[in-house]
Amino acid sequence: MALCEGIVTLKKSVLQKCENFSKKGSLPYRVCKLLKNGDFFDIISSQELAHLLNEGAGKKIKVNSLTALMEPLLKEDMVKIKIVGKGRNKRKFWFPGWIDKKQTENKIHKLFDDLKLHNEVIIVSEKLFKDSYYAQAVFEALKRLDIYVKEKSNMDDSGKSLMFKVFNIQSPILKLNKLKTQTDRDEQEGYMHLFAGAMQGIRDPKGHDIINLKDPYKALDFLCLASLLFKKVDESKR
Repeated sequence: MALCEGIVTLKKSVLQKCENFSKKGSLPYRVCKLLKNGDFFDIISSQELAHLLNEGAGKKIKVNSLTALMEPLLKEDMVKIKIVGKGRNKRKFWFPGWIDKKQTENKIHKLFDDLKLHNEVIIVSEKLFKDSYYAQAVFEALKRLDIYVKEKSNMDDSGKSLMFKVFNIQSPILKLNKLKTQTDRDEQEGYMHLFAGAMQGIRDPKGHDIINLKDPYKALDFLCLASLLFKKVDESKR
């Protein structure tokens, strides 16, 4: 109860300080508006915060200028910042001033744990993800998935080609169901494309979005997909 009362008091203090930033269109004013409306209530990335700010009227905010612009609010403890990772993997997260910084320390790590990902994903990706090597965590999960399918199917192939051979409808090596109805065949074909797409569209690309992946939430999306596909392999039959 005392903790809740403390948070309420801190929140009131932060919102009262917002009265000092009344210049409409300024960044502090726009951040205060988000705080008051409840749109900025938890830890979010710089990209997410910039997106929220740019939805309203006023000069568009660039992510790389956000820290300097937020300085007046940081000085007043109205917002707080947490830096995750190092070097090129360094990423900034923001949260309201009434949240205890310690509450955010393991939030992203806890998200990974709470997802109950397939054990193969945990083995190859957990440490990388928690060390903020998000792109490598995703790559290793899908690299392992490729090997996992190869081992169960006894096929000497890799990537998209392997997935099309293993999960094709006409002569599948691994069956995801009994393939007796059109629904069964649609499921088999659909997952074949998901497996192949994960290889071609996520594991293999050398594009900026994958190699420079710095968003832990996007990385978790990819890892969840990998986990689902691992589980479908486990359920499949020869």
